[in-house]
Amino acid sequence: MAARRDGVERARWLCSVLVMVFTLAACASDGGGGGSPEPGSSTNGTSTGTTGSPTSDETTSQPKSRNIIAWILNLGAGSPPGPADDYMRAYDALLERDCEGALSEATSNQVQSVIEATATACLAALRGDDGLWEFAQERRDALADAEDLSCLDVGVFALLERLLDKHSEDPDLAFEFQAGDEEGAPPCPTDIGLEPNRGEPGDIVTITGKNLEFVKGALFDFGTGEDECSNEENCIELDGAHSLAFEIPEPPDGVSSVRVVVLADPAQWQMGAATFEYVAPTVGPPEPPETTTGGPTEPDPEPTVPEQSQQP
Repeated sequence: MAARRDGVERARWLCSVLVMVFTLAACASDGGGGGSPEPGSSTNGTSTGTTGSPTSDETTSQPKSRNIIAWILNLGAGSPPGPADDYMRAYDALLERDCEGALSEATSNQVQSVIEATATACLAALRGDDGLWEFAQERRDALADAEDLSCLDVGVFALLERLLDKHSEDPDLAFEFQAGDEEGAPPCPTDIGLEPNRGEPGDIVTITGKNLEFVKGALFDFGTGEDECSNEENCIELDGAHSLAFEIPEPPDGVSSVRVVVLADPAQWQMGAATFEYVAPTVGPPEPPETTTGGPTEPDPEPTVPEQSQQP
């Protein structure tokens, strides 16, 4: 009997313990315990009005977009031959995105200020220098109405405008320079041809191709080693904006063709060429001499004398 009584007492004690455990768990679930607060509730049980997502102050700032600038391009394999070495050193430095080197070359050699202005804008974009931006804008305004820009200058000037326009849209954006496509190509003469491309000395020939408004002259290369404009006989001046027609010159003895090289600024850069073939003049059969038949000829009619009226 005693053992049975002990078992009953132990069962009652266990039930009391379980009741206490469930009671404490229920209180904790109602927020009255020391557990962690639910999202949207404060530790004192008052709602904060948040939904669990971070506010604008709590969000991590996203990286801004960048100004993508299409850079200038070269003219193909190598540079066009010509005497403007100072200009080309500055142009090549800008082409390689060496903006400081381009600015140094442009300033020291006093080449046209379009490269200087563009190199300045390039440095402004890399350094975020407002003073450089202002200087570049002043130079751009001075060049806006320039009519004597070469085809290389036109490509550089377009790059200058892209830099300044992007900066004015959002001065806080960083810049990224990428290799240009057609947008970065300078509009220099290309795809040069002749119409007609064969004929005789003295024929009138017209230059064909693209971007011909920048053509300033033509060089006649007969293969004799004179590949530069050394005299007036092997060079002519042209104004591509108005006329591209010229007269084919007489070739030296034994020469059957001439290579016509198109020239453009600066300093007669050779931008392309086409060949004209000489053909011998067509000689027809000789005309037969006039011959007489040898037959009898009719005498010329005697002149008619008018009759005189007789007086009474």
